[in-house]
Amino acid sequence: MDDASDSPDLDPSALPIGVHIVHQYYPGFIDVLPNTLYLVDGAGLRGGVHVLRHVRPLVVTDFLNGLTRSEGEDGAIYTRLERPIGDIEDASNVVDAKGLEGRGAPTIAIEKGRDGRIFYQDVFTEIQTLTEIMTLDSPAGLIAHDQLVGRFVGAYRFVHKDPRLEMPSAVPIETTPLRVGRYFYSAQERALPFDKRIAEAWPNELHLSIAALGRGVRSLRDHDVTPELLEKRSYDLNAHLCNGFALSENLVELERLVDLAFSGGRRRAAIVEAVSLLEVGLLQARDRLPAGERAKSSSNLAPDDLTLKMLVNRVLPHLLRHFDGEPGPLIKRANEMRSIRNSVVHQRHEPSAEEANHVISIVHTIIAILELPDKFKGNWKRTVICQ
Repeated sequence: MDDASDSPDLDPSALPIGVHIVHQYYPGFIDVLPNTLYLVDGAGLRGGVHVLRHVRPLVVTDFLNGLTRSEGEDGAIYTRLERPIGDIEDASNVVDAKGLEGRGAPTIAIEKGRDGRIFYQDVFTEIQTLTEIMTLDSPAGLIAHDQLVGRFVGAYRFVHKDPRLEMPSAVPIETTPLRVGRYFYSAQERALPFDKRIAEAWPNELHLSIAALGRGVRSLRDHDVTPELLEKRSYDLNAHLCNGFALSENLVELERLVDLAFSGGRRRAAIVEAVSLLEVGLLQARDRLPAGERAKSSSNLAPDDLTLKMLVNRVLPHLLRHFDGEPGPLIKRANEMRSIRNSVVHQRHEPSAEEANHVISIVHTIIAILELPDKFKGNWKRTVICQ
């Protein structure tokens, strides 16, 4: 159905000049017909997702290889592989596998040398997203790409019930760099309805975008401390491990939320889940108290009164009485954490990285106090032994 923006009677300057196209190899098998255009129209988003084909590229993991730059005799700078990638050796270990659909095929080949190459097949779906633009320098295409892919994959998962395909994260998928191109409408195409004019859009050429270089720049990382501090870190790590250190189940889950917030870019979800983890940790710690102490921690509180506010201001102070730290500053920080969490949940606040770090750090501090053995804590030693 056409809307007012598609009317040929409008001023031509109010119509889109063309289409911004983003090309991506999406990790996973989107089980639909190849070479099919799907129009996305409604709920504040308009564009298209063109499924081109399914590809199964050969991925080579070569731990003795790398990219190097050198200057040629002509003064030009050349980028080369340190060693060429040739055939898989006949003596390699080759593994055949059968997929969930029953298909069988050679899946992986591993050279027998310890540092040898590993060859394996992966699966991707080649797609292009299409977003109409009003001006030449519009960033609308890159902004809309993730929204279009998310809308498309979400609808696919809902219709097809296919858990093999993961939902996209809130950040561009690092393993598949994006390429971008444009298609400019003719005067006749601009006058057509949306579904007619966008259907023939195709980029003349695609250029690499910088939107997905995160995984590449990992190779630039180095030690983040001086050699002396690096030696101390190694010593402390060994001292923990040989003395039986292990993260509690709640702290393991919290480390996963750190990844979700800062590597996955999903700060809102990480904050909500971290605070829920804290609620669980506080209730578990209360339940570990002797019966008399447990009753004091929740005296005059009905089960329905165990809100986050009550847990932070009634249960937490009682728990901290069993340790030798100063509870006041920590309870204050816990209420700051509660305020951030409430703004995220009730006001749709988009938290900053600093706010996410603030919340997760407070949760980490409290759970570590309650759940780690004293020998692994510099302070907050237990003063009352609870059976």
